[in-house]
Amino acid sequence: MPAQAQTDVVTGAFSYSGAAIARELHAAGRRVRTLTGHPERAPAGTGIDVRPLDFSDADGLVSSLSGAHTLYNTYWMRFSHGTARQQQAVADSRVLFDAAARAGVQRIVHVSITHADPDSPYPYFRGKAEVERHLAAAGVPYAIVRPAILFGGAGGGVLVNNMAWPAVTLSSCPCRAGWYRRCRLPSASCCATSCSPARSTGRWPRGWPIPARRRPGR
Repeated sequence: MPAQAQTDVVTGAFSYSGAAIARELHAAGRRVRTLTGHPERAPAGTGIDVRPLDFSDADGLVSSLSGAHTLYNTYWMRFSHGTARQQQAVADSRVLFDAAARAGVQRIVHVSITHADPDSPYPYFRGKAEVERHLAAAGVPYAIVRPAILFGGAGGGVLVNNMAWPAVTLSSCPCRAGWYRRCRLPSASCCATSCSPARSTGRWPRGWPIPARRRPGR
């Protein structure tokens, strides 16, 4: 790796989609730093610079993001549980975006969801839309990747992986004719590829199922 390799930050680089993005960045010659809520769980000998994802320490987040070119954000709370609520994840995301702006991060790539809508009857989609609104207001150039669901690998879950398999492998499946593209059913590795530096110009493969929203003029 070149001595002056660009440093990028991935939230949750040891998780499912975050790990796939980290692999893509390493393959592109980037130095990878992660913000994680469980730094003690980092694999031994990892080549990733591990920092805590502590939303109560905004200055600490600024320090951890300093010197990074791009922040790849996969952070979200899938379900409200116990005292944790998705609305808190919205507030936490805003803290993260503000810290990125203060740290001088040049670009944010945010993994959202298809049909994020502030008027949705479902808290998950309303929350995702709020996060996108905070991202747009952060003042940092950004892109939003919007898969519906991810499959592939051990983290994808047996049920989802089995459901996705005919959609992407069998020529007799109607999904091969394009249905799965309209449903935006990408693998975790495909999602990571869409986030990678190779896509930073906005040249997406033909028929690509994950559109990216970019800040106007960027």
